Amino acid sequence: MNGKKDRSLQATNQLYGNCSVVHPDGSLMFRCSEERINWYLDRNLAKVISDDGKTIQLSFMPKGRGHDLDPFYLSKKDNHCVVCGEKEDLTRHHVVPRCYRRYFPDRIKNRNSHDVLLVCIPCHEEYEREASRLKRELAIKYNVPINGGGRNSDQPSKDYGRAKRAAAALVRNGDAIPLERQAVLKGRISKYLKKEASWTDIKRLADLPSKRRNVAAKVYGGGNGSFSHGRAVVEKIEDFNEFIIMWRQHFVDAMQPQFLNPHWDVNRKVVTSWESRKGGVIKALVITLIARFDGWNPFQKLKRLFWGSQKSADTNTNQDI
Repeated sequence: MNGKKDRSLQATNQLYGNCSVVHPDGSLMFRCSEERINWYLDRNLAKVISDDGKTIQLSFMPKGRGHDLDPFYLSKKDNHCVVCGEKEDLTRHHVVPRCYRRYFPDRIKNRNSHDVLLVCIPCHEEYEREASRLKRELAIKYNVPINGGGRNSDQPSKDYGRAKRAAAALVRNGDAIPLERQAVLKGRISKYLKKEASWTDIKRLADLPSKRRNVAAKVYGGGNGSFSHGRAVVEKIEDFNEFIIMWRQHFVDAMQPQFLNPHWDVNRKVVTSWESRKGGVIKALVITLIARFDGWNPFQKLKRLFWGSQKSADTNTNQDI
């Protein structure tokens, strides 16, 4: 570890505050931390309405209604490992690894609390080994070496160079290589991929650039002789929903979690079709009309409906993750 502490494994036993924020009409809007409700109370924007002091009601009319129709965000969440139920030495687990998530568009990164789960450190370490296997498969699928190159490298792999050379040898000279030696080379590739290597895997691995910085930078456009595996993969993703759902399903299949929130959904969309329409042509037309006829009373309601959510957020409705 070179004396550096792995920030991803810092333990916490209290992630969810499970405090409640209620709309002036009495409906539950969202749950948050005690720090968040104190923010409202300190500014006289809410009042306490529960004996335990963990439920507040807003004293102003918010522009939005938070997550009032979303059972996942409104449900109380337990502070235990979603895999084994352990309540000590917990850590935040991002279902989609940071090496990819950091390059997601902001509209997706800002909505990731659904995919931050509590796991104990032993379960986290166990899954990281499984995740490394999937990363290797993605490296093959997208023709992007997992070791990257230079300072922007996401996850160096000591076995990458040996596996690539073995694949190149099999592709170029397979028929001339003795069967015993072929078995050794295939074994080296399978060890790197952590699965039985198919001929398709071998050909794809042979086509990957070498780990030398200048070659990688030439292929992936990295500056200063460096590039990022995560960034190169994200740039090739056509459907972010599909990519994120793949990682969720992989976590479920690999770890068989027994204590997931019942409202946590593998197939939950990151951006819904309704939001896409709201942010597309319809909204553009409405905003154009508002700009022209802002003085007309009939358009004031439309302005509040379509434009109000873009103003400064007077209610930050994300769970405290």
